[in-house]
Amino acid sequence: EREVPLEEMPLLIRDGALLPMAPVMQYVGQKPWEPLTLQIFLSTGMSNWRIYDEGSREIQVQAERSGNLATLTWRGSPVQVSVAWLDCPQPARVLWNGRDLPAGPGGWRYDRAAETLRVDLPGGKLEWELRIEL
Repeated sequence: EREVPLEEMPLLIRDGALLPMAPVMQYVGQKPWEPLTLQIFLSTGMSNWRIYDEGSREIQVQAERSGNLATLTWRGSPVQVSVAWLDCPQPARVLWNGRDLPAGPGGWRYDRAAETLRVDLPGGKLEWELRIEL
């Protein structure tokens, strides 16, 4: 038996899971949930989730990954969202509401070592779709 620091402890997460993460706070309601980070663990298939924000509004999130295409659909809250799609191959193209997002600052970033796609999306829209062509 040995002591392991928290930053080294493994966290086992099933395929198809979503971890919504709000900013660090000292107490509930200290500040808005912006950006809301969605860590997505979906290698294939479809998953649906319901999240309730600090105002008790229901947010519906659906992710689907099949072949060379992955989509993330959001309905219900205009908050700013940061997406981290883990175990994801490098994208050829990323679109938000049908508009191409550039690779790099202001668009999307890919961490090859972690196989993670990161996309920071602006707030203000109640519904949107992120489309990832792999």
